[in-house]
Amino acid sequence: LDELLPEIVAVKMEKGLSALFLAVVNIVELKGTLLMCGPTELSLAKAAFGEDCAITNGDTIMNLGNRVSRKKDYIPEITRAIKAGWSKPLERGASAIDLEELGTLEKDPLDPFGRVTRKGSVLETRFKAMHVSV
Repeated sequence: LDELLPEIVAVKMEKGLSALFLAVVNIVELKGTLLMCGPTELSLAKAAFGEDCAITNGDTIMNLGNRVSRKKDYIPEITRAIKAGWSKPLERGASAIDLEELGTLEKDPLDPFGRVTRKGSVLETRFKAMHVSV
């Protein structure tokens, strides 16, 4: 989560998006979880999926219960909330993420699949430090 949330914020900013969610689905247990990177996503998720969904980890994780289908469960509810008049919250908290430290997205010109990776990110250093073998 410490690596995913900053990445979600970085992609949101780089692509000029108003909101960006990451849905994680356990296909064995048929359970859905929504990762939210800020107050805009939290507000939209509450409007779309209801105030009764459990929210944890400092308002960054929403338990979506048995909602697992992007086409049947996620997009229709988010679209309904927006069409019903949802609007971005006016008050924004201070960002805990310094976007300058996240580097840039680059397409690997040598990769036949055109994979995109993040270069020059402080997250690379943190990730490597966590996985150093002794």
